[in-house]
Amino acid sequence: MQTIWLIRHGETAANRDWLYCGRSDLPLTAEGEAALRELHENGGYPDPSGLRKITSGMRRTEKTAEILFGGEGWERMPALREIDFGDFELQSYDSLKDQPDYQRWLEGDNEKNRCPHGESGEDMRLRVLGAWRDIVDDGRDAVIVTHGGPIAAILEDAFPNSGKTRYDLQPKPGHGWKIQLENGAGVHLEAVPPQREEAPAEEERFLPVRWAWVAGGMLAGFVLSVLAAGVCAQGGHPTAAIALGVLAILLLAGCTAVRVIRLRCPYCGKGVAPLRDLSGSKCFCPRCGKPLRYEKH
Repeated sequence: MQTIWLIRHGETAANRDWLYCGRSDLPLTAEGEAALRELHENGGYPDPSGLRKITSGMRRTEKTAEILFGGEGWERMPALREIDFGDFELQSYDSLKDQPDYQRWLEGDNEKNRCPHGESGEDMRLRVLGAWRDIVDDGRDAVIVTHGGPIAAILEDAFPNSGKTRYDLQPKPGHGWKIQLENGAGVHLEAVPPQREEAPAEEERFLPVRWAWVAGGMLAGFVLSVLAAGVCAQGGHPTAAIALGVLAILLLAGCTAVRVIRLRCPYCGKGVAPLRDLSGSKCFCPRCGKPLRYEKH
């Protein structure tokens, strides 16, 4: 049985900005390199010792190979490069959507429609599969650092009945697939690094809506205390100033008591400051950072 790992290169500026990128020899972004180092530290990639090691020869695949596996002993196969987008290279959908030649490329079978001065998806697929069959015929286990389109083309050929779409088969930057083959045919496919089960999403929790008025009460208490001070400063009626001051103290004391006794995060149980938002939109616990909402009515 032959085992081959297909790994997609790390993030480039084109990945980040959603640009068509094939022939352009872009480097990884600083964030892309950092993400690869973190993936490497977490493990799940093969030991390259004894494996045939191949890249497409582009800077983004070379640097990815160096970070994940070490930089020595790599073969370069230009046939494993991404599709050449021709005149659409390093442009986005938004910048191209009003161009007639771009609309013609999108219409109909865009696998066979060729980018102006570039390739079609079929051109890329045939080029990549020619190199792939040479690698499989060689018989050695291998790790290949290449691009999203070529990986999808290889997997569609090796696992024609997988039920996965091309977009399912294109891994995220720095991720990939482990393929096991018998007599050149795919028999097993698994994600690299192995996908960890995500914790189930927590049910959204709510604060009683009346707690929102704690903030309003404290604001009113502050305003009343300012008014009382103003009445006193202007030599106004002392009874009015005293009444305003008493109301302010009662409001502030009452709201503080409610905050201390009742205003608790439903996740961590810790006391939280009066919440500004009275509209019922989402806010966050300042202690644990989890999102909260006021009750729906």
